[in-house]
Amino acid sequence: MSAPDTNLTREKRRHRPAVWGIALAVAFGLGMLFAIMLQGTDGETPPAGTAATAPASATAD
Repeated sequence: MSAPDTNLTREKRRHRPAVWGIALAVAFGLGMLFAIMLQGTDGETPPAGTAATAPASATAD
């Protein structure tokens, strides 16, 4: 069943706060995801001459 009296202008005006809220929630979520990704890669580089992928005892002779 559809609504008997649909006024699109009024419905658009009534839904505007909800759409803005959803947009703000998505923006906040993307901002938090970006912040978590930045925290995971803190920018530190290992000292020169050290292997970052394997421990020293695991080298093959």
